[in-house]
Amino acid sequence: MSSIKTLFIGDPNLGYAGLDIVKKHFPQTESVIWRKGDKFGRECARQLIRSQKWDVAISFYNDLLFKPEDLDAMALPLNIHPARPELPGVGYDTVPLLDDHEMHGATLHTMNENIDDGRILHVLEKELPEALTGRELRRRNQKLCLELLDRTVEQISQAECWKEAENRLASAGNGEGREWSSNYISKKHVNARLEDLKSSDPKHPVFA
Repeated sequence: MSSIKTLFIGDPNLGYAGLDIVKKHFPQTESVIWRKGDKFGRECARQLIRSQKWDVAISFYNDLLFKPEDLDAMALPLNIHPARPELPGVGYDTVPLLDDHEMHGATLHTMNENIDDGRILHVLEKELPEALTGRELRRRNQKLCLELLDRTVEQISQAECWKEAENRLASAGNGEGREWSSNYISKKHVNARLEDLKSSDPKHPVFA
């Protein structure tokens, strides 16, 4: 069993399923399951994060924005973003349908002080079927996130330290040469597009 000290940060939507995956390899994993909008829970989460030094911290389907003091406690801070690098920000359950993307996916990357930034380690991608609804795309994205988490944790478990874990993830991944789009997608931008579409095409699959 690996001696790497791990921290898992998720939200109630998918966090418990993700934590089960992590604990298969790291039974002693500490965890934070935080619901967006819970101010008291957010401060409790930060206290736990900063309470000690973590070899590996995994942010998974998570809305908590990390401050420099949080990142300082993580030797290898990882995030699984529920979209391809071409879609930083939000809108991963809608934009691929609005813009007729051929692919959807999930991205494993290291974290820094910027949102959806850092070194891309692996992108798990699948073809996007035609006539998919917004609800179906969300389920597909969540499934890819869980698959990517399982792959990631298994590789980390084979390492003796966090640096070896990072090297394993990089060498086994397909992230080399991949870059984040500079077009960050905000919630305000997505909501505006959806409002316009609802007026012109209220039966668009994205609303189903």
